[in-house]
Amino acid sequence: MACILENDNNFSVMIPSYETKDNVTYYVIKVTIGMISWTVTHRYKDFAELHNVLVNDHCVTKELLPQKKLIGNRDPEFIENRKMSLEMYLHTVLKHLQRAMPAVLLKFLDFEKYDITYILQNMAVNFFLEGDSYLQKSPDYTFNPLQVSGLLNRLP
Repeated sequence: MACILENDNNFSVMIPSYETKDNVTYYVIKVTIGMISWTVTHRYKDFAELHNVLVNDHCVTKELLPQKKLIGNRDPEFIENRKMSLEMYLHTVLKHLQRAMPAVLLKFLDFEKYDITYILQNMAVNFFLEGDSYLQKSPDYTFNPLQVSGLLNRLP
C-alpha cells in the first residue's frame, strides 16, 4: 500500500501514453510512490477543471496549463506534444505544491484509492457522516481489502 508521507522523496508522476475512445483523448497518468504504482486516466477537460481550482485557491500560475486547441486537436503529433506538456504541468504543480498537497490534486491522482493515509481519512469522514445509518441498517459493516490493510498497518 502506498504512503506518500513516508515516501515523499520517492514519488513520481508521468504520462507514458494516451488512448482515444469515442473521439476523446484520455491521458494515462502513472503515479508511483515507493514500490507502489497505479494509473489514472483524464482528458484535457479534467486538467483544465483541476487547473481552475488550483489557480483560484492555491496560487498556481494561470499560464502554466497548455492552451486548449479547437481545430486539429486529434492530430497524433499534437496529442503527443500535449501529453508531454501535461506531464511537465503536473511536475511543476507538484513541485510548487509539494508541502501542501491540495485535496483536489490528490483526488485527481486517485490517492483516496491507493494511499493509506487518504484511504483511512476517507473512512473516518465516511463513518463520521454515515456511521449512525450503518448501525441502524445492519450491525455488520464490510470493509474492503485496502481498508482492512490500512487499519492493520496503523495498529500499534
